[in-house]
Amino acid sequence: MLDRADGDLSDANIEATLARLGDPYRLARANLQMRASWDFDAESYRPSNARKIADLIVKGIESSLALMVSILGYGFAASWLFTAILKPIAPSRVGLWALPDPTGDLSLSLGRRGTNVVGHDVFGWWIIPIGLAIGIGVGLLTYRFNTHVVRKSMQNRSIPPQSPM
Repeated sequence: MLDRADGDLSDANIEATLARLGDPYRLARANLQMRASWDFDAESYRPSNARKIADLIVKGIESSLALMVSILGYGFAASWLFTAILKPIAPSRVGLWALPDPTGDLSLSLGRRGTNVVGHDVFGWWIIPIGLAIGIGVGLLTYRFNTHVVRKSMQNRSIPPQSPM
């Protein structure tokens, strides 16, 4: 109101300024929505905090799941890519290894093995194209998932209403 009064604080100018601003309830509601960005019940003018809290909880869970998928996806892709890249450097120690297990279960190890570990390389030199394909494929899928999550998050953001002034 003071901005609209242009420094003239006479009673007549203040009344004229208030009349130009319009309905005081609509003005107060717009002001509160801009400041607090809460949902308001049109009849009672009270904030519905429970809905906002529930929305924040859901967004937090979605963000946590997206972070976990990103870490796992990029980590899995990187392990295959590093294995494919390192195979020509140390061919006898890098690959996908089938290791003997005393319980009879199948035990696989991807990457570099120590000198004393007994086992055989499952793919041999084929680990290079397989590792590159799996690494690039999973990396791209993780990237696509991340862009989908970001776009969905941007679409669901509530934009506070603009001031009627």
